[in-house]
Amino acid sequence: MDLRLFHMGGIAGLSDEQKKTAEDFINAQMYGVVATNHPDTGARLSCLNNMPGQTMGKLYFATDSASSKIANILSDPRCEVMYTDGNSQMFLKGKAVVVDDKALKKAKWVDYMYDYFKEGPDGAQYCLVEFIPDEARIMLAEEAVFETVTLEPVSIMGIAVRTSNLVQQSTNDIGNLWKRFWDEDIMSKIPGKTSNVLYAVYTEYEGDAMAPYTMVIGCPVRSTDNIPEGMKAVVIEGGRYAKTIVEGNLSEGIIQQGWMKVWQSKLDRKYQADFEYYKCDGSDPDHAEVDIFVGIR
Repeated sequence: MDLRLFHMGGIAGLSDEQKKTAEDFINAQMYGVVATNHPDTGARLSCLNNMPGQTMGKLYFATDSASSKIANILSDPRCEVMYTDGNSQMFLKGKAVVVDDKALKKAKWVDYMYDYFKEGPDGAQYCLVEFIPDEARIMLAEEAVFETVTLEPVSIMGIAVRTSNLVQQSTNDIGNLWKRFWDEDIMSKIPGKTSNVLYAVYTEYEGDAMAPYTMVIGCPVRSTDNIPEGMKAVVIEGGRYAKTIVEGNLSEGIIQQGWMKVWQSKLDRKYQADFEYYKCDGSDPDHAEVDIFVGIR
């Protein structure tokens, strides 16, 4: 995938349209890498969860108040932040400060942070860092081309998990769901199957891609009237979908690469039901062909 130099220079030199493109890219990422420095101990790189609502004017990160990066910032506020989706890259240079405003700290609190800061937004461990960039170097991958198709509704039955793309939760949850699907031979237990073609459906979104959603792994069925205990049925609505195809070895991350195309695109998504259509029964994961369909308006 070819990269193009999107912008290099001061933040003030970005047009409103460029700022929106940059902010959309930032907010599609789960993590940012923050580089701080201390005159005695030297440079430090830290991978931090990306927080919702980041802008090119100010970015925020949550971290432990006792961490060395906080000591570094207090000693030298200059730092850099990097974002990448494996293709596009963004480097931001600026200054960071530790936020003292309790109201702002509470406003920026997200519930997943309880996994890291047990005492919540009022606890001493939770520290909020505000980063104000003044320079940027942005290299964006050329936008992927999607085929627009119109699909008929289809009913899917299988097993499900409620998850989120924050804090790498989806990586663990979805990996465990696939393991359970194969270990428990779920495919053979789905009543009324019309085929052994695999579907992985993303549905019941609470918001955008960073909000909680439900994933269902299963097969198409004639009816959803008879749902065994421990299974779930969903109906993929008919309508307009953007389609992209990935091929190759599933263990080499081809599915993630396909979703990267979606996340860095400008698709007007519906966030109702998106899905992966596996043109096989999963018996040959080294030579898979998978269609990814994303519901669009």
